[in-house]
Amino acid sequence: MLNIRRFACLFMVAALALSTIVTSTLAWSSFSQNALMEALGEQSVFPVRLEKYEKPTQGALPGKPIPGAEFYLYTEDGEQIGARFFTDEDGAVAVKLKPGGYYFEETNPSRGWAYDVDSQGEEIRAYPFTVTGESKDATVVTAYNRRMTGNLVIEKTVVIPEPPAAVESLASDAAAEDLESDVAVEDLETDTTFAGIPVGVGYTVIETPCAGYITSSQNHQGTITQSGAAASFVNTRIPAA
Repeated sequence: MLNIRRFACLFMVAALALSTIVTSTLAWSSFSQNALMEALGEQSVFPVRLEKYEKPTQGALPGKPIPGAEFYLYTEDGEQIGARFFTDEDGAVAVKLKPGGYYFEETNPSRGWAYDVDSQGEEIRAYPFTVTGESKDATVVTAYNRRMTGNLVIEKTVVIPEPPAAVESLASDAAAEDLESDVAVEDLETDTTFAGIPVGVGYTVIETPCAGYITSSQNHQGTITQSGAAASFVNTRIPAA
């Protein structure tokens, strides 16, 4: 009986050990499956990178990255994903998406920039792309903006007061030479235009003082806008004593 009891005890111990092993194995299997599912879930989304650049001229490389451009992201069926996206200081937006078709829609270029246009002159706002899931490398979507420019016009006016009639009637040869000099100065009454200055650029126009003239100005300092800017200068001849 003692031997039988010992055998039974040993059998119970063995059964308990086997149960523990099976339970541990199942638990480990369950844990491994969960880990695998989690890993598969992480691998089911792939990196996407939108890159925004200045529109290159023909044959040139893309220009500077453009930060601050506003985009929305949609599936190819028009379902919005997330909220608004803004390009960072590198001109980029980074997301992770499942395989499928999508598009970024630009809704507001950065200040001083305009939408790109196609060959028909139509604005390009939608940038479609496809995530294939065939590579771990990021799907790169490239978008462009055109730099907005304006002109700076410098207007120059020379004012020569008319001499009193009494003085004019007594004009000498020396006075005639002065008059010719005045005409030469008056010929400088021409406007100068600096074209294609980027919108948002600040400017300051400084005129070198001219002996014998008083200078006044308007808008000699400001910021270039798409409609342009104008700096006006008036040089008034100081009458002879």
